[in-house]
Amino acid sequence: MNGFKRPKSQRKKGEQPPGGQKGHKGHTLDWVETPDQIKVRTVSVCEDRGASLEQVTPSKVERRQVHDIPPL
Repeated sequence: MNGFKRPKSQRKKGEQPPGGQKGHKGHTLDWVETPDQIKVRTVSVCEDRGASLEQVTPSKVERRQVHDIPPL
């Protein structure tokens, strides 16, 4: 260990709930209608047993979107 310790929060437990202010409508970036690239990534071999997964239907599908930050 390098001696780094996370500072303790000075807020007392239960004093204020975490998160934003009540009534404030948050906002997130929306999905782009036409992305520049679409990458489909599949798993073809089981990491634990080495068995083929070519004929197995996916049990989980994840979607991710990356936003590029424009140069300064």
